[in-house]
Amino acid sequence: MCLMAVGMTDVSTCEMTVKESGHIVCGDELGMFHFGGSTHVLIFRLETKPRYF
Repeated sequence: MCLMAVGMTDVSTCEMTVKESGHIVCGDELGMFHFGGSTHVLIFRLETKPRYF
């Protein structure tokens, strides 16, 4: 999985709280945007199976 944080003009910081090669589970916080809104892109391998809550 790849997470790409996309900061827009009014965003001062895209802070990632997960370190490289860190272990995460469904529902864990990955990071946060400071001072304004923004968006993100999640990129998965073709072999990734969807998991629904």
